[in-house]
Amino acid sequence: MVFTTSPTYAEVVEIIRFDLKWMEPSDACEDEGPDEDVDEDGLTVKEAAAHKKVVGRAHRPSLFRDLSLANKAIVDGGISRVLEPRVSAKKDRKPKKYGINPGVKFQSLLEFQMWIKDYAVKYHRPYKVVHSDAKVRYTVKCEDKGCSWVVRARPFRGGPQWSIVTCQSMHTCSGKDIRDTTVADDHRQLSSAFIAYRVANNIRSLPTYTIKGVIDLINELFGYKVKYGKAWKAKQAAFKILYGDWKEAYNRLPRLLGAMAARNPGTYHVVEPLGTKTRTMKGESVRVFGRAFWAFGPSIRAFKHCRPVISIDGTFLTGRFKGTMLVAIAHDAANQLLPLAFALVTVENNDNWEWFMHLVRTKVIEPTREVCVISDRHQGILNAVEKDIPGCARVHHRWCSRHFVSNFYRACGNKELADDLQDCCFAFTARHFTKLYNRLYGLTNDGARSFSEGT
Repeated sequence: MVFTTSPTYAEVVEIIRFDLKWMEPSDACEDEGPDEDVDEDGLTVKEAAAHKKVVGRAHRPSLFRDLSLANKAIVDGGISRVLEPRVSAKKDRKPKKYGINPGVKFQSLLEFQMWIKDYAVKYHRPYKVVHSDAKVRYTVKCEDKGCSWVVRARPFRGGPQWSIVTCQSMHTCSGKDIRDTTVADDHRQLSSAFIAYRVANNIRSLPTYTIKGVIDLINELFGYKVKYGKAWKAKQAAFKILYGDWKEAYNRLPRLLGAMAARNPGTYHVVEPLGTKTRTMKGESVRVFGRAFWAFGPSIRAFKHCRPVISIDGTFLTGRFKGTMLVAIAHDAANQLLPLAFALVTVENNDNWEWFMHLVRTKVIEPTREVCVISDRHQGILNAVEKDIPGCARVHHRWCSRHFVSNFYRACGNKELADDLQDCCFAFTARHFTKLYNRLYGLTNDGARSFSEGT
């Protein structure tokens, strides 16, 4: 069964890591030394130094392996492929010295485009596209009309590989001086798409890269200071390159949950379609994503040693496809939070809350254990905790004091009264609670008194 979002799933975005270990064009820059080595993360020495200067820390260990930054970790993943030219038939030539010359091969047209753009930006040599046919040829020429620099590429034996067939790799124009303020902030090939491919490895190492950090990184690598809007678009495009788009993310969800379950024994997960709704994708009828639930095995086992109290709530999603994430958490004897269960649903309603609570009570909580559930006063939750599940112990429900005080404040509009109500919620004896509540009741206005009597 294939799950997709509404609208239908588009083709998988080609995931590319940009590698420059053969980027130095020996004919264009004869005085350049050998290329810098590229590490396993796809960064050259210069790029690694620029990353450390901008971010303040080395790109290794990555965000997902540095435990000191565990509180900032996000999901990592994606399959990458090195973007680089292939060596031509002239085996006597060293790959690291193989620049813009006839015979250099590329895995795809996109790979050639990114490679030649990097040269143009790096050496401040803007060009214009003369011919662009994805099946026949791709030709670029220096934007200076008097310059003879030109590179022509064609599909290699019908594709998908491409190769440079002819070129004039030496510029006969004077070029542009990056120190000139009239050209320092712009370049024809310095688009948001190119920046995305260029900084993808840096963002992969540190997904919390700021937009200002992207701007500083490009300035450090190429000498150009791009605008904020272009850097923002580049970062979003880099995320798409590394992790896919929104539609792909939902399509990957069953595989992602399966992978997490394989690495975390005892993990329970389920993905359900949206009723009987289907969409046509590439001529095939597929099911539409409805909702998903998962609970990690280590968390399930750990909850056996925690207090029999859980908190549940829902938060809306702000991505392209709206929805709600339902969460159940507990806390241990040291008052540290323990995530228990998660769910992605379309909206908070009776059906989704009953479905979520049924899975929590049958898959996470031991059948004979009575647990207290703390939540806000959402009617879907109130109905879900009242459901009787054969073979499972009853569930006790209490209101969340923060939500309760917040609702009270909206009714009375008095901050001091809301603080007094919070003191009532924290009372540990019936006598103390009665004393505080009677005092509060005598001070409340009509709105607050009406709210208190209604609850």
